[in-house]
Amino acid sequence: MNMNRTITKRLLITCFVVAGFLMGIAYVGSNHEVLGYEAVADIEGWPLYDLGLDACPTAIEGLPRDRDGDSGYLTCIISESYRLKKGFVVLTLDEAIEQGHVTLAELDPYIPQLVIFSHDDFPY
Repeated sequence: MNMNRTITKRLLITCFVVAGFLMGIAYVGSNHEVLGYEAVADIEGWPLYDLGLDACPTAIEGLPRDRDGDSGYLTCIISESYRLKKGFVVLTLDEAIEQGHVTLAELDPYIPQLVIFSHDDFPY
C-alpha cells in the first residue's frame, strides 16, 4: 500500500514538473509572436505587431490622451491592425495608451498614419 502511494506521489510530481516546464516554454514563446506575426518594434518591453490589415478606410480615428498629456489621431481607421503584447497580455493601441504602457511619441515612428498634437499646442 505504501509503495502505491510512493509511485502515485512520484507520478504526480513528475507531471507537475513537466507541466511547469511546458508552461515556461509557452510563456517565453508567447512574448515573441502574435498569431505568427513578427514585431515591428519593442516599446518599453511591449512588442508592437502590425497585423497588416490592407483596408484603411479614410476617416479620422481619435486616440486617447497618453500619459504625457498628448493627444492624437489616425488619418484612417487602422488601429485594429496593431497590437502590443507582453507575456499573455495582448492590447489594442487604445488599451495600451489608456493604461499608460506606451505614449503616442513612442508609437509615432512605427505608424505612418499617426498625427500627434500636444496639449501645449492649445493654450486655452
